[in-house]
Amino acid sequence: MLIDIHVHIARNHSAPGSGGRYYPTPEEMLGFMDEAGIDMAVVMAR
Repeated sequence: MLIDIHVHIARNHSAPGSGGRYYPTPEEMLGFMDEAGIDMAVVMAR
């Protein structure tokens, strides 16, 4: 089991994070996690 211990998500793409990038939505993050084989994550929400 792989657990990512630090991820950021946002409700929508209304506010960019550091470096001008946008945090993914929860649905996008789940897709990224599935692609990477990550089972669980600790979420830092904004």
